[in-house]
Amino acid sequence: MKVLHIWNPAGVASILAKYQSKILNWKTWVITRKYYDRYNVTIYGEAIKCRAFTFKIKALIKALSFNIIHIHAFDEFIPLLKRLYPSKKIVLHYHGSDIRGKWKERERFWKKADSILVSTPDLLEDAPQHVIYLPNPVDTELFKPMPKLRELRTALYFIKHQQGENIKWAIEVAKKCI
Repeated sequence: MKVLHIWNPAGVASILAKYQSKILNWKTWVITRKYYDRYNVTIYGEAIKCRAFTFKIKALIKALSFNIIHIHAFDEFIPLLKRLYPSKKIVLHYHGSDIRGKWKERERFWKKADSILVSTPDLLEDAPQHVIYLPNPVDTELFKPMPKLRELRTALYFIKHQQGENIKWAIEVAKKCI
């Protein structure tokens, strides 16, 4: 299998491509624009320093060598890809504000994809039936258990919104770890 990931929101494409290559032995690659990779999250693949038009040309040329094109959020690129490469499978992957509340508005783009994935379950709201929820991957080479750093009576919990239910759950989990 040969998969080209185009765009790399939050480094998700890099992680997917890296493990598709390592575990599944697929030929994978990621390309994105350096302008949108200010924090250097493209750890697998390349962040190309160029203008938007040049990036599209480079992506189209790169796509020649791959049979699956995995587009991350950059849905407006799909009609051109499908016109030039009708036999290639296109996977569209939405990550958040790129589609949240915009399913009708973006239909002219997503309906041309062969498969559609979303990174969070809330994105399934108003989505077509065939959309698949795929949680964001975690790079287990970077984030792994580190027993030597454990201390009794300590816990770390990240929350986006301070909701009573989440805090209660975190406290219960922490108590079980003590």
